[in-house]
Amino acid sequence: NDNKTMTGYFIETLPEYRKKGFRLGELLRLSSIITMLENKIKQLDIVSKDTAIYFHSKYKFEPSTTTFQTRNNILKSIINNSKNSLDEITERAIEFVERLKQKPMPEEQRAITRETNKLAKAYIDRVMAQQSQKENMFDCAIHMKLTSENIIENKDFFNALFKQHGIDYEI
Repeated sequence: NDNKTMTGYFIETLPEYRKKGFRLGELLRLSSIITMLENKIKQLDIVSKDTAIYFHSKYKFEPSTTTFQTRNNILKSIINNSKNSLDEITERAIEFVERLKQKPMPEEQRAITRETNKLAKAYIDRVMAQQSQKENMFDCAIHMKLTSENIIENKDFFNALFKQHGIDYEI
């Protein structure tokens, strides 16, 4: 479309092929990246299932929710599921919830939503660094985005994956 955004729909690796070392999900994600770059798409928007948020984050997707309900669910997930020294992130989530209880004006609601996306990214990054995804799951699906800028910034990472899979493509 005119805004050069691609929307991802339901893509699934069948359960019998998951965690078998085939890395089919990774191949599907790499094909999305090639599609984006070859068609000069600026952004890929998806809704990541709760069980796939860390998978998509590994491939440089970032939280990008705009709905207040999803924002609230993200904050609840961070507060209820934080383990392994995520204290300042949890405290910030609690602070946002307290601010929301005061029923702020719509502009502040939107600002808190934008800040929640940043907080969720920090939470995801910390959980992934600690390799504690199973203990720090989200209780909801979240909107995520991958930008062409982020792909270019991480081209060495993606090029290594293309090479590893024998894909004749380079960013």
